[in-house]
Amino acid sequence: MQKKEKTEHPIPISQNCRIFAVNMRRKIYVASSWRNEYYPEVVAKLREAGHDVYDFRNPPSGAPGFKWNCVGEDYMDCLTELQRHKNKAAIRLKKNC
Repeated sequence: MQKKEKTEHPIPISQNCRIFAVNMRRKIYVASSWRNEYYPEVVAKLREAGHDVYDFRNPPSGAPGFKWNCVGEDYMDCLTELQRHKNKAAIRLKKNC
């Protein structure tokens, strides 16, 4: 009985994956914190895979990305108010459980 020789796939696997990724191109928004140290790498890897990735830190307009201090000088008051509403909602949810 003779051994069957393995034949090489006509397109290497890595090329198959790239072709598949190009055909499955997606528009992606990576929801993340400004403090996330992995964010730039995630955006870069997704772009390398052929996806259209919106980078909120570096928007295509060239303007700097959103930061709370852009809201106004009293942005901390806004954040405090948002936290207060969040806390009230959490208390209501806990009471209903």
